[in-house]
Amino acid sequence: MAFSLSLFLVIYLFYFQHSYSYLSSLIMGSSLLVEKYKEHIIVSQNGMFYAGFYAIGENAYSFVICFNESHHNNAAATIVWMANCDEPVNGRRSKLTLSHNGNLDLVDASEFNIWSSKTVSNGIIELCFRNDGNLVLYELEGNILWQSWIVFIDSWALGKINPFLWYTMI
Repeated sequence: MAFSLSLFLVIYLFYFQHSYSYLSSLIMGSSLLVEKYKEHIIVSQNGMFYAGFYAIGENAYSFVICFNESHHNNAAATIVWMANCDEPVNGRRSKLTLSHNGNLDLVDASEFNIWSSKTVSNGIIELCFRNDGNLVLYELEGNILWQSWIVFIDSWALGKINPFLWYTMI
């Protein structure tokens, strides 16, 4: 029963993904495009967080997790996690892709891999956005391949201060 429900959910999300820009998950073979950074976002089911590209300079973008109130109010975003803080991507043809081999990749316009989850899976996988703001890469069986809050070297959120980054955040 759980397998049938999960399979239905994957098919449902794949079918309707192209119709709606705001998603709560990303399925295999799908991408978020930097050119559509205002529409191509993933929103947590409770609406408190969103993930997507964020302009950090002229023609320079990072993939971030933010508190959602700034997205709706057009205020400065409260960024709680950033994938590529040291190497922003170009504002054209850059994308975040969940590949068919189980890897989450951020590539720039020249197809150079800027950031990766460094995961591999032979099964069906999905990137889900939990209500606590954690992006989690799951296999269909429920195994966690990667999650944003476990990668402590580049994470800071919800009062979780990384001691390795303390000096860069003040």
